[in-house]
Amino acid sequence: HIVSFNTFGGRMAVRDAARVLDIPHGKLERLHRVLPDDPRIPLKLAMARNPCLRAECDSDPACRQLVTAVSVLEGLCRNTGTHASGIVISDIPLTVIVPLALDRDGQPVTQYSMEHLAGAGLLKIDLPGLRTLSVVRDALDLAAAGGKPAPDLDSIPHDDAATIDLLDCGNTVGVFQLERDGMRDLLRRLGPARMEDLVTALALYRPGATHVLEDFIRRKTGRAPCEPPHQLLRPVLKQTFGMLLFQEQLIAAICTLAGYTQGEADLLRRAMNGKDPEALDAMRDKFAGGCAKKHRMPRETADDIFDILSRSAGTGFNMAHGVALAALSYKTAYLKANLPAEFMAALLSSEMGEAGKIQAYINEANAMGLRILRPDINQSDARFLPTADGIRFGLCGIRNINGAAIDALLAERAARGPFAGLIDFCSRVDSQLVHRKVIESLLRAGCFDSTGLHRARLHRGLNAAMSCAAQALRDVHSGQASLFGVTTGGLALRDEDVMPDCERWHES
Repeated sequence: HIVSFNTFGGRMAVRDAARVLDIPHGKLERLHRVLPDDPRIPLKLAMARNPCLRAECDSDPACRQLVTAVSVLEGLCRNTGTHASGIVISDIPLTVIVPLALDRDGQPVTQYSMEHLAGAGLLKIDLPGLRTLSVVRDALDLAAAGGKPAPDLDSIPHDDAATIDLLDCGNTVGVFQLERDGMRDLLRRLGPARMEDLVTALALYRPGATHVLEDFIRRKTGRAPCEPPHQLLRPVLKQTFGMLLFQEQLIAAICTLAGYTQGEADLLRRAMNGKDPEALDAMRDKFAGGCAKKHRMPRETADDIFDILSRSAGTGFNMAHGVALAALSYKTAYLKANLPAEFMAALLSSEMGEAGKIQAYINEANAMGLRILRPDINQSDARFLPTADGIRFGLCGIRNINGAAIDALLAERAARGPFAGLIDFCSRVDSQLVHRKVIESLLRAGCFDSTGLHRARLHRGLNAAMSCAAQALRDVHSGQASLFGVTTGGLALRDEDVMPDCERWHES
């Protein structure tokens, strides 16, 4: 894995130095109000630009001491972390090329950061794990288990009517990358007609692209002209209505205008994205020369186009990355539109233990017309299951019930059939695994409602049920076990014979 270094920026250095120097909180708050938000701006440069900050530091000895400390800290490594899902690939042992260390979990990490690893000739790739892939697999498995033909998601049509309708309406709660409120609103406004439109939506729904969003929608809806920066770029930008949205478009534009190779164009794109004025000045001349040589373009026009390309470089989205995301987004939208019960059951199962997410997806299932059936001791599995009537709540979604208890419960049910009631349940399950707290949680969640007794009565009679079960176990050990379950006087005990009657619990 790759180590990442976090350096002291202006605000961070001021905060940490102030803590060491015991500068009062109120004074630190005043300084924070006049410090620039950009952590890359050094404190000395901020003071030169901001008279209020300079006056504060000139008039207060403690602030002057703080400035001295910060000037030492800025740019130094503050702490290290691990690059999220960053992996280094090598054909020889890494210790030959780069020093390694162990992180707090004992896993090997490089002692060089990502930028220096590239200089050493090592390949860095990101391998993120996606829960969505498990949801897709589980939905297909549930469909197959229910006798429905599971679609081949690699060959589904990219203009499926049900899927496009779902996307157009913004009904994308639970759909990969498309479930945030802002994205759902964007989909309604864009009106995607095929999977490829999702790539554009993903490119537009980013913090760096918000300023081009409205312009794009005006162009797409015919309320603004679709003019590219230059007529030569019309074929390159046709898909995005004359706007530069993708890094690949920027590379193609540079090649088209200045005759660069793709490798040379990518180097220019990187320089534009890095906003390095010195490197860009030298590259500007080369770009203008290429435009003049290939198209006899005037220098002034070439400079104007260069500035437009530079501004677009900062918001350019990698189209290859967007296509990979959009493909998975479309597949999950397809499953939601065409296998709604299976998809929502798999989605709910993926969020076991996340009460907020479970409730949100239950609300979405209800909005889709899918009934969420209460958990049942004889019908529920560990996970959520689609049924003919809706989606059966999974036992793993009930609080205070662990996997071992559920496994024991399901194994007993599979071996000896459904449970006749609470007494039968208590007498058959392992009390070490399915203890009182587990049974109370099952009762309160409604797992025994199908027995015909209301929850208050079952809860009040739990002691009696467990006592009967314990007596039955003692009979087994003494050789007096009945062939017909827990009995008294030769008759099988029923819950209603043992449970004391009482008022129902209020719905709230």
